[in-house]
Amino acid sequence: MHLSPRGQRTEHLVKALKHHGHVERIGEKNIPQWLAGDGERTRSSWYRRFARTLMSHVLIDKYEIAARQSLRRWSPKIDAAVLVGYPCSPLPFAAHKLVRYDIPYIVDIGDPWILTNPYPEGGRFQRWRAARLERKLWTSARGLIVTTQGQGDALRRLFPHLHVLVRPNGYNSSETKGGSSQPTFTEIPGKELRLVHYGSLYGARVNFADIFKQLAGSGKWDKITLRQYGPDWEGALESVADGVKVDCRAPISWAEVLAEAHTFHAAIVIGWQNPAQMPSKTVQYLTLPIPRIAMVNSGSADALAVYVADKPGWAVIDDENRLAPEIIASHLSRPWRQVDLQAPESESWDAVEHALGDFVVDVTAMQSVDS
Repeated sequence: MHLSPRGQRTEHLVKALKHHGHVERIGEKNIPQWLAGDGERTRSSWYRRFARTLMSHVLIDKYEIAARQSLRRWSPKIDAAVLVGYPCSPLPFAAHKLVRYDIPYIVDIGDPWILTNPYPEGGRFQRWRAARLERKLWTSARGLIVTTQGQGDALRRLFPHLHVLVRPNGYNSSETKGGSSQPTFTEIPGKELRLVHYGSLYGARVNFADIFKQLAGSGKWDKITLRQYGPDWEGALESVADGVKVDCRAPISWAEVLAEAHTFHAAIVIGWQNPAQMPSKTVQYLTLPIPRIAMVNSGSADALAVYVADKPGWAVIDDENRLAPEIIASHLSRPWRQVDLQAPESESWDAVEHALGDFVVDVTAMQSVDS
């Protein structure tokens, strides 16, 4: 199984659609060497500057050239299509071909691109190009699949004709621990708080540094340790290093995660600064045999806070709450058992697959040959 949330989602979507007919999958090509920074030519400083300028101000992402090349000669002979992004560049070019052949399509997008993104990246010309392409994409689309209600509402306001399915990722049922009544973690000597975060850190996040500052200054724990599995691309955790020991490590498989989870008191999810976004890893956290802590935006519209509100084992800390130490201490003082943390079946990939497949068939009026 692909490790990235978007890769997993694509694989499960393909599996769901195979129940309704033959599926042709077209993936993005690799980034060209001359653009990715590989090979002998990158040793030239002028070349590196040129590539960075091209990426920062012209191309909508690193995949645009490869996407154009791979789709140029594509002659779709299909009844319907689902365009899955990120990356986003293949989507508008594929949509252009589909419109020409009068083929209905749905777009499944994980994060806001440009039109509904409060924190767009790139230069002015790059954003103008991306917005122009995205507008054409949504104008001709039949439907939209997103992971949060906020994303769906934002796009429906601009394109009222879209049918919308809000469906976060799922978890693998085979990776749950069952309903044991035993305690979830081993007792850790001393007054140490051991937290863990799984997945890459990048982009604009909630003010988690202030939350950790509160924890470190509360006096409730002699030591606070945060284990980070995955890259911290922008050095975001450096802001908490004064009061928290940060232990950065390479990513590990989810089987390894489950095997060692009992050595931590809780797992944290750090929400996006854009309240309409939700970290994809949130759903997989439901399979953890330890409590979970969501760090979210203040207010009632945060997608992460809304999602975990009725899920087992979660404490929610917003980045303006001054009672973070008390909330976390109270949450962890409960004698949690695995049976108390059991993931709801409605969030499994089996349930998500059915929802995705049925939505595509209904909205595109595709003739299903369900086996």
